[in-house]
Amino acid sequence: MMDPSGDAEMPMAVVVLPILPDMEESWRRFTQDLLDDRLGEYEALERYLGIRRVRIYLVRMSRWDVILAYAEAIDPAEAFRGLMASENPFACWLKEKITELNGCDVNGPRKRSSPELIFEHPGEVGGS
Repeated sequence: MMDPSGDAEMPMAVVVLPILPDMEESWRRFTQDLLDDRLGEYEALERYLGIRRVRIYLVRMSRWDVILAYAEAIDPAEAFRGLMASENPFACWLKEKITELNGCDVNGPRKRSSPELIFEHPGEVGGS
C-alpha cells in the first residue's frame, strides 16, 4: 500500500508527552539542536533503530500543551526497546533531554497501564 507521497506504508507509533510549564521554548531549542548540531548523530541512531521518519508536533490544549511524536519504523516496538536499552552517548543524551523536558523518566518503570483499545475498524468498506 502507498501513502499519498508515493512511499510504501510502514508500521508507525505515536507517543504523547506532556510539556512541563515554561518548557515550550526548551522543546523548540531541543528540536533545533537535533536538526543543526546533532543531525549526524540523530540520523545514525535512526538508521540503527530502523526508524524511517519522525514528525514532532506541538499540540496546544485548553489546560496544557503536549508533544505528539509520530514515528515510522520497521518495528516500532523494537525501535523503542532499542532506544531505551542503548548506552550510546547520543541516545543517553536524547533520553536525558526528553526526561528533562517532560518530567517523566523514560528509563524508569512504567507506572501506568497500557492504553485500552476501545474502537477499531478494519478499514474495509462494507458492501451495499
